[in-house]
Amino acid sequence: MENEILSVVIPMYNAEKYVSCMIKSIIYQSFKNFRVYIIDDHSTDNSMAVTHELVKSDSRFSVISRPPDLPKGAQSCRNYGTECSNGEYLIYLDADDWIAPYCFEQRVNFMRMHGKLDFAVFPMLGMRKKPFELSGMVLGYGSIGNDLDNFICRTLPFVVVSNIYRLSSIRSNHLIWDLNLKSLQDSDFNMTAIANGACYKLSYGKPDYFYRVLGNDSSIGKKIYSEEHAKSHLYFLQKQWKRFKNQKQLEGSFLVLSCFLFKLFIEFMGEAYCYRLLDSEVFSLHPKLVGKLKKLIDVQRKVGMWNHDELNRTIFRVAPFFALRYKWMYFRWECQQCFQRIWLNMRYYTLGRKLNKQYSSLL
Repeated sequence: MENEILSVVIPMYNAEKYVSCMIKSIIYQSFKNFRVYIIDDHSTDNSMAVTHELVKSDSRFSVISRPPDLPKGAQSCRNYGTECSNGEYLIYLDADDWIAPYCFEQRVNFMRMHGKLDFAVFPMLGMRKKPFELSGMVLGYGSIGNDLDNFICRTLPFVVVSNIYRLSSIRSNHLIWDLNLKSLQDSDFNMTAIANGACYKLSYGKPDYFYRVLGNDSSIGKKIYSEEHAKSHLYFLQKQWKRFKNQKQLEGSFLVLSCFLFKLFIEFMGEAYCYRLLDSEVFSLHPKLVGKLKKLIDVQRKVGMWNHDELNRTIFRVAPFFALRYKWMYFRWECQQCFQRIWLNMRYYTLGRKLNKQYSSLL
C-alpha cells in the first residue's frame, strides 16, 4: 500500500473461533491508512479459510505463511511480520482479542503529538465476553513503583499489544522477539526496549484493546504452569538477572520472581527444577535461604506432595521474609487492579454500553 502509515502484525495459530471478531474490528477502524500482516504459524484448524474469506476484498490485508525455515511460534511470526512492515508505526495484535473502533486513530494521533517517543502505552482491559465485562487485568494506566520492578515481579504495567511503536526505533534498537522463550515474551520484549533506552509514555487515553480472558485453551497463558515451560522460566530469570543484576534496587523484585518460580516448580514440575533454580546466580546472594528451601524439598520428598495451601503455609513458616515479600507485591497488585476496574466502570459506563452493543454485532 502506498504511504502506509501504520503496520499491524498478527501471528495466527488455530484461532478459528475468534479471529473473525478481531478482523472485523480492524476493518471498522476509523483510521484507514494501515496494512495488516497476518502471519500464519501453520494452523491446523480452519483459521486461514475463515481469514481469507473475511479479507478477500480488502487489499490492506496480507496473509502470509511463516517461512518453513523459521522456528514455530508467535515470536517467529512477529519477527517476520516486523521485517515485512513498511509503516511509520507498528502495532502487534493477537488474533483472539478485540480492539475498539478508535484504537488505531487514538494511537497514531498520540505518536504524532509526541514526536520524540519510541513507543506509547494505551489502556488494555481483560474481558469475559464483552469489552466492559471486566475480568483480570487492567493495564496501561500506570502501576505503583518502577516499571522494571513490575515486569520482573510479573505485576505487569503494560504488554506489547497495548503499545504502538515507531518502526524505525524497533530497528535502530534491534528489538526482536526472543525465540528461546515460551512464555513471558511480552515482558522480555518491553524490558529489552527499556534496557536499550527507549523513550516511552503512558497515554491515559480511552481503553482501546480488550484481552479475552476466557475461552482460548491454546493461549500461552493457559500453558505457563506446564513442565514444557520450566526451562523457559529459568532462561527468563537468568537473562534478566544478567541484564539488571548491577541495579541493586531490583534485587527484591528478583526474589519475588524466584519465589513464584520456586512455588511453581515444587508444586507442578518436580525437585530437579527446584535445585536448578536454587543453584542460579540470583540465589547466590542468599545462602541461608537456599539452605532452608533445600531442606523443604527434602521434607517434601519424604512426606509426599503438599496441596497449594499447605505449600504456602510451609514456605511462610520456613522463610517468612521471602514469603511476605511475595505476598505483599501481589496484594498491592490486586488492590490496584480492583480500584482501576471500579474507576473504569464508573468513568466509561456509557462508552462500555456502546462498545458492548457494537461487539455483539461483530459476533
